[in-house]
Amino acid sequence: MKTPKFNSEGDDKTTFAPVELSKHPEGAYIQFLVCDWGRIHGAFGDTVDDYYLNGYGIEGLVMACRLHAGLEPEADNMEYNSEGDACYICFENLDDAVETAQLVSQTLNDRKTLEAMISVARENGFEDS
Repeated sequence: MKTPKFNSEGDDKTTFAPVELSKHPEGAYIQFLVCDWGRIHGAFGDTVDDYYLNGYGIEGLVMACRLHAGLEPEADNMEYNSEGDACYICFENLDDAVETAQLVSQTLNDRKTLEAMISVARENGFEDS
């Protein structure tokens, strides 16, 4: 598993791009953010197989990635808070955030993996409708 490289402000925007990790100043939680739409839409467009690549769509992909990896899609130690223009998730545990960031980064950097996770999201009702 990759190791995040946080800058002096507590952000890592490169290790898991287009996923960003950010440590809360008090260390209470880790923020997980996907909002590099230029990169995502540049690679795949706004949709793939009519699946929207927006905040809610990415949230569904996060759930699908976690489920596919044998993880609880909506674990007690994480909180989803997505909008149309961002997928924002808070984790209480750095290891969980890193594991999820790596899964989602792999998905958003490979079309075949993305298409597979879209199928998982649809099969499990994670797609934004």
